[in-house]
Amino acid sequence: MPEVKEERKEVEVDMKEVKVDLKEVRIDLKAVKVDMKEVEEEVREAVGMVRGRLTSCDWLTEADFPQDDFQHLYCLIRNMVERKESNSLLIIGPPGSGKTALWKGAWRILMENMPKLIKSCTLVELNGLIHVDDRLAILEITRRLRLEDVAAAETFSSHAENLRYLLSRLKDDDQKRGMVIVLEEFQLFSSHRNQTLLYNLFDVAQSSQTPMCVIGVSSRLDVLEGLEKRVKSRFSHRHVYLFPRRNLPDIHALTRRIASLPDAFPHPAFQKEWNLRLDALLRLPSVESVLRRLCDLGFNFHVLRAFLFLVISNLNASHPYVTEEDVTRAASLFFYNQRASLMQGLSILEISLVIAIKHLCKIYNGRPFNFEMLFHEYEKFALRGSSIHVHDKAVVAKAFENLLTLKLLRRVERGEMGSGSVPKEYRLYEALMSPEEISEHLMNLPSIPTDLQQWLTSQLE
Repeated sequence: MPEVKEERKEVEVDMKEVKVDLKEVRIDLKAVKVDMKEVEEEVREAVGMVRGRLTSCDWLTEADFPQDDFQHLYCLIRNMVERKESNSLLIIGPPGSGKTALWKGAWRILMENMPKLIKSCTLVELNGLIHVDDRLAILEITRRLRLEDVAAAETFSSHAENLRYLLSRLKDDDQKRGMVIVLEEFQLFSSHRNQTLLYNLFDVAQSSQTPMCVIGVSSRLDVLEGLEKRVKSRFSHRHVYLFPRRNLPDIHALTRRIASLPDAFPHPAFQKEWNLRLDALLRLPSVESVLRRLCDLGFNFHVLRAFLFLVISNLNASHPYVTEEDVTRAASLFFYNQRASLMQGLSILEISLVIAIKHLCKIYNGRPFNFEMLFHEYEKFALRGSSIHVHDKAVVAKAFENLLTLKLLRRVERGEMGSGSVPKEYRLYEALMSPEEISEHLMNLPSIPTDLQQWLTSQLE
């Protein structure tokens, strides 16, 4: 019996130890929960900061813009603010080249350098997609000038009279307030009836009755061709042309600037680890290959923004840092191309032409090509001792037209490269797929001949 009692005592002691261990486990679990909350907070703030940069251009500095263009626009607005000089200007460039960021950057830096003078100016932003007629545009100008009550008490026979009345109120103002009017999607305002709004804005800017700077923003190179003669005569014909960054080092540097965390980030340990992992990630060959594909797509900020949104979409407390898997997953979603499925139905001749297009893109660095150049590249390969049958030019032309129908390439429109009234075989075309995409999709075809596989992977001669 004594032995049984001793065993019971030992069991009771063990149970007490188990209870103590359970308490320690509960304490550890609480510590883990606290740590997870901290990590969740850090990730949320980091992702929020990166998303803020992707949705705004306020983080850009003067050094991020072409210096001549920035100084031109900056001085134009500053002269209106300081010397009350009126003027007008057009910012022209393809989508994503930084047109809106340029004028917003100039305006923001002016606000920092001369806040008192800027307070006396009014910024009016009009968009051709929103303000589809003169009435809506004038209502927005009235709202920005805070003259709704005054304008409501008057009766106007036309929109031009209404606009001139609003501007006369500024002219009669003792403080001589200036105004900056930005016309986004400028080409759409030229479709308004009689172009009354543009005529009156440019007329006031030219006559210097009221300090005004009119800035038009458009992605069309021929935007001035749509203006009436009387409107052109009032425009000062100042232009700023912007072009997107298309080289890999610029894209690499811009990606790092957007995704890195600043020294002022409230969690220094997380900030340091985030930036170290980001630097290591950007040095990986697979990530560099993805950035190169972005460059080949005709890089612009809109493309990079859409891609980085996909990269950071899966970050959370259990997955706080961007990894190589995040980049490859985003790339597989971003670069999904329905044209790849179209390639499975191509004939041998059409596959040969696609490979020839790939080599032409490499040789001429992505510049447009014509049918004669393509046929020469195809004929050079076919006559080099391969087993591929050499087709007549008429047959090859028919296969080429089929590629156009499938939207694997497109004709360069008139005005882009001057390919209007030229013979059919000399019209310019460009591929809608990068050389890397062509190689990737064709290598996955099960029935591609060995000669074509070798030509596909061969280096340029």
